[in-house]
Amino acid sequence: MLQRVGIAQALVNDPELVIFDEPMSGLDPLGRREVRSLILGLRDRGCTVFFSSHVLSDAEALCDQVAILAKGRLVATGHLTDMVAFRARGWEMVIAGASDSLVTRLQPRVRRAIRISGGRYTLELPLDPPPEQLLADITAAGAHLVSLNPIRDTLEDFFVQHVTSPDLMQVDRGLAS
Repeated sequence: MLQRVGIAQALVNDPELVIFDEPMSGLDPLGRREVRSLILGLRDRGCTVFFSSHVLSDAEALCDQVAILAKGRLVATGHLTDMVAFRARGWEMVIAGASDSLVTRLQPRVRRAIRISGGRYTLELPLDPPPEQLLADITAAGAHLVSLNPIRDTLEDFFVQHVTSPDLMQVDRGLAS
């Protein structure tokens, strides 16, 4: 409730800029959903929302731009869509109704096939060629598509890569130990 009171206080005068520090910290799933909805509503009406968070999936879901700080330094900044972390590096296809022989025939075009259960499989595909021809072959064999999603690094992967770089690991923030 304290978190919600603080948010209400920040919004009472309908500001053009709102700064939140860990706005979803300590909230239950319903509260987190309400705060996400609130932040998106503020953004949609033209308000600039700046917030800090250690939960990078929140930043990934809500932000147009991010800045990554580590050891008191700005390590990376930019639009999410421009960051290397958001470029697809393959496809994950889940199929159902597939026979073992079908999956064996697909092996040359699949990086990895994992049997989930029965005729359900997760297939990891390269980015190129596009998955449409493979999908046509799968459906012609009587199986069907459950889902098709790009495989990409998350903001958390991007963060870890940048804050664990050797250059940054040697930085001293000037704090006494």
